[in-house]
Amino acid sequence: MNIVIFISWTVTTIFSLTTIIVIISRWRNGCRSVLNLLTCNSCFGLLFHVASSSIQSPSYTRNIYADQPYVDPTVCRIFGCLGTCSAAVMAFSFVIQGISRFFITIPHQYRFFTTYRFNWILILFNWLASGVIAGGFFISSDAYQFEVESHICTITVHNFVTAFTFSAIVIIFNFGTLCVIYGVIFYRTSNHANTSLISSSRFRYKRNLHVFKRILMFVNIFNFGSLPFLLTLILNYFDVAPWPLYLLVYSCLICATATNAVTIFFTNDQVKNILLKKWKDYQSNRPTIFRRFLQNRVVPLSQ
Repeated sequence: MNIVIFISWTVTTIFSLTTIIVIISRWRNGCRSVLNLLTCNSCFGLLFHVASSSIQSPSYTRNIYADQPYVDPTVCRIFGCLGTCSAAVMAFSFVIQGISRFFITIPHQYRFFTTYRFNWILILFNWLASGVIAGGFFISSDAYQFEVESHICTITVHNFVTAFTFSAIVIIFNFGTLCVIYGVIFYRTSNHANTSLISSSRFRYKRNLHVFKRILMFVNIFNFGSLPFLLTLILNYFDVAPWPLYLLVYSCLICATATNAVTIFFTNDQVKNILLKKWKDYQSNRPTIFRRFLQNRVVPLSQ
């Protein structure tokens, strides 16, 4: 379990940071776009989730190997709140990508909805809404607990009301919203492609639809990682869920985070092309670099 968590954290950090660094470093040279802006926001959300999870690793290890299950209740609630906030940030980051693509594709006559200012507003809403949702669960003293089964502080499925509310807002609502947006875009795009005689317009709509399919794929990966949480919540409502399922909840969410980081990297053609070009340049210049290194290292015999 520790090995899986460590590998997932490492993969998420490497691929997310690589995507962010490449986009920011080439922002003025071809990477300046709304989609790349929202992609960086999703990568920051993934890194935030890794950070909020890793701060529990010392207590997680101590609880397992040192048999010290006690955790300060206040600290535990803060840890659980950060984890819940990071999960909401991840989910909403992909939803606002879908909303942005919707405004670019459908009501394109409203120019404000396609500007960077509007998308920065969406990003701000992403983080503020996630913080409000996670902080709102502090109203219930039983929302964030230390789960003996999973050895972490989280929004526990032992409290059905708060856990179901979190699932309805972050998982079910987001997925339903994207499905509705995708259906509208698909319907309008199909009709437009059949009636429009302008090839450039057809290409733009098909490209937007292709990008939205990728966004929907990211959300599906996140939802797939959240399925054990929903299953544990349902089983725990009717009976007592088996303890291995609690570990599966945490590990699946971590693995889904790593999978999203890898998928974001490999589906961004600009980032891949930039790194591929750098690698080809390095391979072609490697003999010259090695020759210069030898010339600097070799000292003439006369000296």
